[in-house]
Amino acid sequence: NICTWCFLGYNMLIYYSALIGIPNDLYESARIDGASELRIAWSVKIPQIKSTIVMTVLFSVIGTLQLFNEPNILRTSAPDVINSSYTPNIYTYNLAFNGQNVNYAAAVSLVVGIIVMALVAVVTLSGVWAFWVRGQAESANAEAARLVAETKEWQAKHDVLARQMAEKRLPAALQNELE
Repeated sequence: NICTWCFLGYNMLIYYSALIGIPNDLYESARIDGASELRIAWSVKIPQIKSTIVMTVLFSVIGTLQLFNEPNILRTSAPDVINSSYTPNIYTYNLAFNGQNVNYAAAVSLVVGIIVMALVAVVTLSGVWAFWVRGQAESANAEAARLVAETKEWQAKHDVLARQMAEKRLPAALQNELE
């Protein structure tokens, strides 16, 4: 597709700038851990630029739904491949100007707009949801760390009491209660 080649450079520029923003410390620590370049790409780079990938895919889908000029020009060269409903915009154009069905064309345009808005909302809300889940996981990890520290503190107190009991240094009332 001609648009794939037109916007490939645009997307690559966005990916390149996102990859430059990844701290070198992540690469170094992955290499120290013995990760191969493929493992670094899969486990470090892709997770770090996941939001960029989602953004470029979203822009590409919206751009595909807006596609009009290229297929309209190439339709004379390949009429069997590019028909009157090749893209939503060509379909709307043919309804409005070739079929004189302006009301139906307006309805199709409105539905395409609603589909794009729904797609953007789903992507946005999934990003917000992922951010919320990540925040919940971080707070759960903090709570778990607090509980581990509290358990270690109780274990230390228990060990002190057990040692004192073994050395018979506890008061008799407390020693009888523990036995």
